[in-house]
Amino acid sequence: MKKPLLTIIGILIILGGGYLIMQENSDIVVNNFEECIAAGNPAMESYPRQCRHEGVTYVEEIDAPEDTTATSADDAPAGSIHNLPVPDAVAAVRTKIANDLGIREGLVIIMTAYEKDWSDSCLGLGGPAESCLAVITPGYEVTAEAQGQSFTYHTNENGSVLREKR
Repeated sequence: MKKPLLTIIGILIILGGGYLIMQENSDIVVNNFEECIAAGNPAMESYPRQCRHEGVTYVEEIDAPEDTTATSADDAPAGSIHNLPVPDAVAAVRTKIANDLGIREGLVIIMTAYEKDWSDSCLGLGGPAESCLAVITPGYEVTAEAQGQSFTYHTNENGSVLREKR
């Protein structure tokens, strides 16, 4: 008779201890990812990392890297079509015009940028005294405006060669 009674008392003590331990853990207040990790919960292998506490998933906040992509007009109003990213060759035209005029690149507005296959290595702008290779050269025809002036340039594909159309 004593043995079953002792067994029941032992089971009740174990269950009561487990209940108290669970109560202590539920007093932890978690409001974000960092607090979830600090509460001893594991981080899920994902990007961004996630942590789960009492059925709620918290996501680690990641600072977005600063976007340094060249656009057609850095100083254009937000949402403007002129805030579109441009290829490196087109950005090189903007840089050249800004340097030639002594102004900030954001003041040079790219009006058009068309992909072109030039008929020669002089980008279709060779003069009578020039010797140009007769080879198809991919690139761009770029029109830009700055300080009330319009500029048209021919470039090769990567922008390492720029020729102004006059």
